[in-house]
Amino acid sequence: MLHSALRKKIARNIASPPEKFGRLSRDDCYLILKKRLDADKAILVLGADYYFPIEKEDVSRFLKADLTDQIPYSKSYICRNFSIRLLGDFQIPGWNEFAVFAVWGSGHAFNCFIDHRENVWFIEPQTDEIFAPSKKYQPIGLIFG
Repeated sequence: MLHSALRKKIARNIASPPEKFGRLSRDDCYLILKKRLDADKAILVLGADYYFPIEKEDVSRFLKADLTDQIPYSKSYICRNFSIRLLGDFQIPGWNEFAVFAVWGSGHAFNCFIDHRENVWFIEPQTDEIFAPSKKYQPIGLIFG
């Protein structure tokens, strides 16, 4: 039920993704993520050959339509589930080439994205909060997308 409601809401509210420009190679993303997140020892698994940066305002627009944050936290649905769910929701056609990733840090899983200025922003998928990277989640162990 939630999945079909999500698809309808996303299609209705954010049918058109933002313009794509400033393509980043997989290697570009590796370097940006490792540098900005101080994640030299992190495992990075980036499946695409390239990604497009995305602006904070466009991510906010997506998050307003996305329903991941409405799922109740429980012992069987924890932070990693929210992070993977949000990453999966960003895989809808038109949005799937943007530089949005899942991140597993010290004791918490969340998401991140790269903007056109090569800044990295964190997304808390349980609340839709977007914030600057924090040492609170160091060390970063895994980034994938």
